[in-house]
Amino acid sequence: MSNKILLFSDVHVHAHKKSFERLKDCLKALDWALDTAKQRKIKDVVFAGDLFQDRQKIDVATYSLTFDTFIKHCDGSINLWLLLGNHDMWYHDKWDISSVLPFSALPNVTVVNKACTLEVNGKEIDFLPYVRDPVTHLQNLEVVTKKRKGLKILVGHLAVHGAELNALYHNLADVQIEHDGDMVKVGPDLFTAWDQVFLGHYHGAQEIENIEYIGSPLELNFGEAFQEKHIIIYDLKNGKKEYVVNDFSPKHLIVNEDSVHNHDIENNFVRISVENRKSVEMLDLKKTIQAKKPGTLEIIQKPKKEQKQVVQDAKAILNKEDEMLETYVKEVETGDMDKPHLVEIGKFICGKSVAT
Repeated sequence: MSNKILLFSDVHVHAHKKSFERLKDCLKALDWALDTAKQRKIKDVVFAGDLFQDRQKIDVATYSLTFDTFIKHCDGSINLWLLLGNHDMWYHDKWDISSVLPFSALPNVTVVNKACTLEVNGKEIDFLPYVRDPVTHLQNLEVVTKKRKGLKILVGHLAVHGAELNALYHNLADVQIEHDGDMVKVGPDLFTAWDQVFLGHYHGAQEIENIEYIGSPLELNFGEAFQEKHIIIYDLKNGKKEYVVNDFSPKHLIVNEDSVHNHDIENNFVRISVENRKSVEMLDLKKTIQAKKPGTLEIIQKPKKEQKQVVQDAKAILNKEDEMLETYVKEVETGDMDKPHLVEIGKFICGKSVAT
């Protein structure tokens, strides 16, 4: 019997970009993850939340086709554990009603809709569905987990302070919640009781100390451009990981016009950044790229160089704010007011403005 489990997360099944083809892309990624488990003879599959996109309305085609995918694979050959993500929950802060609950009627499918410890492939694993304030739940699970021997594992759908929200712009999550009257950061220090924490919620795969965001199994928008998308095979005995990369789903490409020909355009979503060009040239560029059959095509214009120079000149002026203020106070009519004092007030205001 294999000691391994397969983990994936955040498929967000729906017709992205209002396209039925994008719905099929999501279903194909879901099918691939479950089929990989079968091919590798892995009995237990753990999904870390956000199966669907909209937590309050799911169209019939999306739900029916997703159900068909589960019926195809949930025939007793695998055990599937579906953890609740925030997009699966009807209420923002309660777990009792969700879009994934009906799947529990299928053979060997367990919907995890509470903080609990479950046996997966002979190993006790802690689970925590999405919750804005996870502190008390983590503390309760920690009491049980400390008594356990061997690898201690937690699977959750949570926001963690310091995680990367957007790899493209390197935005980091600021996760602070009010707990027992105090403001508390939901940081890695809350997860030290576990050797390995696997999380859903943020779509960019990443590691923060013992925490690993699995990431979405396919690129869902331009914010996920150039990210490697994968599922994880994890050995419960020795903690080793294998990353199975998605090499078939359409990608999001953000490229300059000079380098666009270095990329595979067909069926991918393309955003091209161009210099200031005439409309005729833009039309010609668009025709050339469309001939390569992209999934979608956007052409955006870079900021004008003149605008950049204006900003630089403005910064140069602001760097001489002391001189500007003194000249201004000297030239305008200030009556009996203390001019040196007015200059100091002006400096203070400018400093506050820059800080803001």
